[in-house]
Amino acid sequence: MSQKGNFKNHSLKNDLDSDFDLDGYLDEQSQSQRSENSLDEDTSEERSDLIKNSLLVVAVITTIFLWTFDWSPRNAFTYFFGEEATTYVVGTGDQAVAPDVERTVVIETNRFPEFDAPAEPTSVSSAVQYMAELKEKNLLDKGNLSSFSASQLFSSGVPVSYLEELDAANFLDDFSFVDISDFYSNRIPVEYLQAFENSGYLSDFSFVEISAIYNNRVPFSYLDQLAEINILDKLSFVEITNFYNANVSSDYLTDLDANGYIDQLSFVEITNFYQNNVTIDFLNQLRDNDLLDDLSFVDVVNLYNGENN
Repeated sequence: MSQKGNFKNHSLKNDLDSDFDLDGYLDEQSQSQRSENSLDEDTSEERSDLIKNSLLVVAVITTIFLWTFDWSPRNAFTYFFGEEATTYVVGTGDQAVAPDVERTVVIETNRFPEFDAPAEPTSVSSAVQYMAELKEKNLLDKGNLSSFSASQLFSSGVPVSYLEELDAANFLDDFSFVDISDFYSNRIPVEYLQAFENSGYLSDFSFVEISAIYNNRVPFSYLDQLAEINILDKLSFVEITNFYNANVSSDYLTDLDANGYIDQLSFVEITNFYQNNVTIDFLNQLRDNDLLDDLSFVDVVNLYNGENN
């Protein structure tokens, strides 16, 4: 800045008599401008890289999520919120008529336990008041209910009465504030959790799985029958809720497991094979001819219907 000011105050005569280096000044200004341009370019490149990296992270997370649910956003929605999955019935020309497959329907919806919904969200106006009420009821610092957990539960709107019910059922030692917040947000009654414990399955499932089983109204009797045919431990909660909603029979699942298909096929494939009456013998025929891995489930259904038309 000082050289620029001095240059402005020079007259032509003074310039001729002074040792002011005009060429040097111009060169210095040119270098400064190039430095500023270079800095702008570097900043622009950094911003561009940040955007690209952010998009890459989002793409990777989305890919993993969809891969988990067989690349179907609808399937992902279905198993968290309990909507029925789509089943494809494929035919050629007129509707194909496949031989009946012997089925044992195991769904007993009337046995799903029904309880009163939990109380409404807390009306307490501040976390301090919330913790004071917990302390008054001797719940603060009991089990996993620390002051930090209490503040998180307050933020989630969990009423003190819900925590009192959990304490009466001796669950405060078993569940974290994350578990409790999820149970309450899904309006899972404490009585249901007690029934789940009495069924012997509570320790086998995470809070996410318990919430999904509750929201899909899967009765404990269905879990019992999956355990009886020794496949409960082989299924995820997504598969359990899907097979229940699709009425997939225990006999069909037993035969699939006996032939090694429970681990090989996705729940979407199994459900559609069952709904389209595809027999285990036909799957074995495709596998024996080294064709099963090369075909989509739609291809398999089409082939089956074509041969049994």
